Amino acid sequence: MSYNNLLYLLVVIFLVTAGPDSSGYSSGVLALISLWLGKLGCLYLACRFLFSVSRVRNPASYMKAERAAHILAIIAIGLDVYYFHGLYYLLLLPGFKAMPILAHIILVGLFFFYLVVGWVVASRSHNLAFGRRGNPWVFIGENLRANIPIALPWVAVSLWMDLLKIVPWVWFREFMVEGYGELVVFALFFIFLALVFPPLLVRMWRCTPIPAGPVRDELVGMCDRLHLRYRDVLIWPLFGGQVLTAGVVGFVARFRYILITNGLLANLTRDEVESVIAHETGHVKYYHMPLYLFVLLGFSLIIAPVLCGVNYLVLKTDWAFKLMESLGLSLVKFVEINEMVFLFVAIVLFLRFVFGYFMRNFERQADLHAFTTTGGSGFLASALEKVAFLSGDIRDLPSWHHFGVGQRVDFLVACEAEPSLVHKHHRKVRKMLVAYGLLMVLAVGCYSAIPGDYLEGVVVSRAEGLLLQEMGSNPDNPDLYWAMGDFYYRQKEYLKAVAMYNKSLVLREENPEVHNNLAWLFVTCEDEMVRDAALGLKHAKRAVVLHPAPHILDTYAHALWLNGRRDEAIRIEMQALHGAENTEYQVKFRRQIILWQQQLHSVLAP
Repeated sequence: MSYNNLLYLLVVIFLVTAGPDSSGYSSGVLALISLWLGKLGCLYLACRFLFSVSRVRNPASYMKAERAAHILAIIAIGLDVYYFHGLYYLLLLPGFKAMPILAHIILVGLFFFYLVVGWVVASRSHNLAFGRRGNPWVFIGENLRANIPIALPWVAVSLWMDLLKIVPWVWFREFMVEGYGELVVFALFFIFLALVFPPLLVRMWRCTPIPAGPVRDELVGMCDRLHLRYRDVLIWPLFGGQVLTAGVVGFVARFRYILITNGLLANLTRDEVESVIAHETGHVKYYHMPLYLFVLLGFSLIIAPVLCGVNYLVLKTDWAFKLMESLGLSLVKFVEINEMVFLFVAIVLFLRFVFGYFMRNFERQADLHAFTTTGGSGFLASALEKVAFLSGDIRDLPSWHHFGVGQRVDFLVACEAEPSLVHKHHRKVRKMLVAYGLLMVLAVGCYSAIPGDYLEGVVVSRAEGLLLQEMGSNPDNPDLYWAMGDFYYRQKEYLKAVAMYNKSLVLREENPEVHNNLAWLFVTCEDEMVRDAALGLKHAKRAVVLHPAPHILDTYAHALWLNGRRDEAIRIEMQALHGAENTEYQVKFRRQIILWQQQLHSVLAP
């Protein structure tokens, strides 16, 4: 599994989950199918060019061509989502609206289909570049088994989140909405990674226990000497077992597996194999797998105050409001898009540079564990040199997540000459983790100190001036008065808000949202001089006639209650509840019904 492929998959997941789902392809379904097939043909021809024998002559050129093919597949799935509106069509399928993850999984599966198109062409070039033989379909199957498991944690978390939203237990949905949902999902995710993912992974990779005999006895003896606790030692048939590598899968000893390929066993000496096992033991000894989760958790904590700062700086600029106006975006939607774009860029940069930095140093720490437990650099260095040569002479090929083989060997040789480097590196890793932990604490402190309305001052100072300026240029635009009414309502300038809403209705009377906003203001206004039950009921009723959406029915129910029509208010609120798809709305409406029923019973009680 390539760590570059992890970055590619994250890009695809972002494109898929952030895609539009509100409308279909403008030119019709037949044109869509024709263009899609044409795009598929272009992708195939582009892959034929990338993997042509004249271009791919060695492992480095093959890897370059494979990266280009992945980028083409990403472009193809981006077109499916943003040009062909694939999400819209998939969400028309039964049950997909309630569980959007099903549509997302299909689109990610389509990305893998595009990769298969490239692998069909790449098989021959791969064999020539690496000096191997193999059937193209076997090559494709091996690539799929190596790459699909990367998506499993995302699939598991997303499925859980969608399922938790549709469970029939009311108390549980309220529990999830009230801020505990993220903790539940995180706990389930950790359980999945610790207990379910390792055995599932080794089965998907078709790993099998090493048969009883001298080889198994040797490997078991190595693990015992290295004090490594594990569930089993397995043969890892990665690309037919020809790849020279080994690994450890699993956090918990009961669900931990030692994986080793036949290629490694066939080409390395007994001492070299033990040095490789010692390297993998180093990952367990220094808790690298839990620390990877720690580093990922740190990103989620550190990015929160950074996002707030980015939002603040962006909204301080004039172009942000002009862009909102030209695209017809609300402030909330603009901030949401701004955060998504920044978060996407931040994730890619974080994984490539920050997470990669920790990975490289963790790998070096594992190398040093082999260095100290096997009596020096000799066996591990010779094992690395063999792996580099037999993998296509990749000794000097750079690696952002492991250091290059040449760099690793040079460092081990330097440790032979200066043993103090071993202690210095372990100390460096400890300092890295402590500094990162302090940065997490600082981020949490900064985020806690940021007020919930931190953007309001920026918005207030600019929004009113821009809206008034625009109203002067377009005095007949009802949406501007609507927006101005919303603005004044948020500022609690209720009389100005009423005036703006009324001007909007003069220009376009049949606007249910403005009627609804005006009704809500009259019904719930904290200023008794502005509150007007009769006017609130009038506008709420008009809004319901125009568009009986759940949130509009909720306003109508409040107006009825304020006007003394309490049984009818409860009935309308129940109607709003039955029509609500949003979990937060469901919880809010249900609580309102319970509150009103309790108040009604207390009045009727003798």
